[in-house]
Parts: sequence; structure tokens; C-alpha cells
Amino acid sequence: MPYLISTARFSGKVGAELAVMQLELTVDILQEGWVEVPIGLGEVAVAKAEFAVPADTKVQPLLRVVDGRYVLLTKGVGRRTLKIDFVRQLVTQPGLNVLSFRIPSRPSTRWSC
Repeated sequence: MPYLISTARFSGKVGAELAVMQLELTVDILQEGWVEVPIGLGEVAVAKAEFAVPADTKVQPLLRVVDGRYVLLTKGVGRRTLKIDFVRQLVTQPGLNVLSFRIPSRPSTRWSC
């Protein structure tokens, strides 16, 4: 495997029509060169993506959509913490507001709203 994703942490606020969320993903890149990491996040609009750890990394995260889900493209061996700010519109009906989007399947996923 060229990568390992160990944790996914979600936080954010849900309003009447829109959810503003952040995903913090811990990724270990295990091989040199460019690596594609399918992060599983889908059906959202990404506002910002950056590596929080290490803060001095020269390589910025590149995201693209493949089959409706985001894929991270990065290079260089090491552990990174990727922060993604995203938004999702709620599906609203009288008496019902629903937030749904695709999330990464990881051994450890935490939610905080």
C-alpha cells in the first residue's frame, strides 16, 4: 500500500439550510513520488484544503473528483494531517431537514457538531 489513513475527524455547524463542516484526516504516505489517496468524501463542495501537519510542507494538497468522490494527490513520504473545509446543502421538507454526504470509511471516525 502506498498510503494509510488512520483517523477521520468531523466538526462543524448545521444551520437551517446549510452545513459548514471540517474534515481532519491523518494520512501516512509510505512511498516516494506522487500518490493518489482516495479519501471517500463526496457530494460536498470543498472550500479549502491544506496540510496542518507538517506546517512547513512545501507540497500543497491537490484534490480532484473521481466517480463522485474526492481523491488527494500528494508526494513525499511521511505523516500528514489534512484539513478540508466543506459545505453541504440540507434537503429540506416541512418538518424535516436532512444532511447527507459520503464519508471516508476509516478505523476511527469522530463527529462533533
